[in-house]
Amino acid sequence: MAQEQDANALSIEFQNEKLSRVIRQLSEQTGINFAYDASDEAFNEAVSYQCSQLPLVEALEDILSESGQTFKQLGNQIVIYRPAGKASGSAAEENTRIVYIPVPTDTSTPDTLIKYVINTVVELDTIFTTDTLYRVDTLRIVDTVFMASSALENSEFAADTTEEKNSRKKGWAASINYAALLSDYSLVDDKENYSFRNFSLGADLIRTQKRFKYSLGFRYTQFNDRYMQQDIKVSGGFYQPDTIDIYYTVSQSDTSWFYVMDSAWIPSESYHSTYEITNRLAYLELNLTAAYDFYQGRSTSFYGRLGVQIGYLIYKEGVARFEEAKPEGVNFSELKFNNNVLSGMAGLGMRNKINDKLDLNAECYYLHYFTEPLKDRGGQPQLKALGIKLGLQYYF
Repeated sequence: MAQEQDANALSIEFQNEKLSRVIRQLSEQTGINFAYDASDEAFNEAVSYQCSQLPLVEALEDILSESGQTFKQLGNQIVIYRPAGKASGSAAEENTRIVYIPVPTDTSTPDTLIKYVINTVVELDTIFTTDTLYRVDTLRIVDTVFMASSALENSEFAADTTEEKNSRKKGWAASINYAALLSDYSLVDDKENYSFRNFSLGADLIRTQKRFKYSLGFRYTQFNDRYMQQDIKVSGGFYQPDTIDIYYTVSQSDTSWFYVMDSAWIPSESYHSTYEITNRLAYLELNLTAAYDFYQGRSTSFYGRLGVQIGYLIYKEGVARFEEAKPEGVNFSELKFNNNVLSGMAGLGMRNKINDKLDLNAECYYLHYFTEPLKDRGGQPQLKALGIKLGLQYYF
C-alpha cells in the first residue's frame, strides 16, 4: 500500500465511534478524501482507538484491522474496500459500485459530495480506471448532495443549518434607538401645525421567545413648540383734526362755505415688540412592550408592537397663551402641570440582519398620551405623535 502520507503524524482518540464517523474525522484532520462502500455494515460498527504521533497509514491499518477492510491510496485519495473473497452482496455489486466521498466542508460554501465510479473493485490491479475515475460533468452535485447520504449525516447537516436561526428565537438582546416625532403639540390657542421638532431617545432590554419579543426600557421624550409673538402697546394721545373736503354755496350776493372735518387719534407713546418662543416639555418614561413577528425571513422579519409608558415630567420651559389670559402669555413656571403621565403606543416595524449578532431596526408607531399636560384645564388637547424610529439590536 502507498505510504505517501506517512509524514503526517496523528494523535487521535476515539471511544465507541462508528467506523464511518472515524473515517470522516480523519478526512477533516488530514485533508485526504476517502471512498468506501457506505452500504457495508462494517462501517456502522463501533470502534475504539487511541494513538500518539503515528503516521496516517499505520493508524488506518490499525483501525481497519478488525473490520475485514483494506485500503489503497492514489494521490490525495484513499479507497477503502473489502478484499476479494470477503465481499458481501450480489456479484453485480462486487463488480461495480458507486460510492460517495464526504468532502470536508467549509461553512462559507455549500457541502458537496464527489462521485466516483469504480469498476472491477475486486481486482486490485485494475481497481482504478484512470480515464473514468473523475466524472467532471457530475463532480459537484449541489442539489442532491444529501439524497445519497446516510440518515446520520442528514440530521447533522440539518442541525448545523438551523443553529443560527434558533439562536435568535430564544435569548436576550439589547437595543438603542432614536425616533423623530410628528406632533401638533402647542399651549397656544388657535395654533395648529405639525412639526418634526419633537424627538425620543431610548434603550431597551429584550427577551426573545420564538416569534414573541418582550421589552423593558427607558425613553427620553421631548416636545418642542416654536411660535412668534408680537405685542403693541400705546398710552396717552390726542385727536388731530383734519379737513376732508370744502364746498360753498352762493345765494344772490352771499357765499356760504362748508367744511367736512375728521380727526385721528395720535398716541403719545407707542411700544412694539416681536419675539420667538420655543416651548419645551421633556419626560423620562418607563415603557413595557410586546412584539410579534408575523413574518420571518432568512435575514428580514416584520412585526407588530403594542406597549404602555409611564412618564415623569423632568423639564418645562416656555410661555402659554390662552384666550382669557393676558396678551403677553403666562410663563410655564406659573402653571400647574401633571408630573406623571400615562401613554400607549402601537406600531409596525422591520428588523434586518447585519451580522450574527446585530440587527437594524426600523419602525413607524403611533403614540398617544392619556393624561393632559396641564392640571385643572379641561378641554386642553392631549399630547399625541406619529413616530419614525431607527435603532440597533444586539443579541447576547
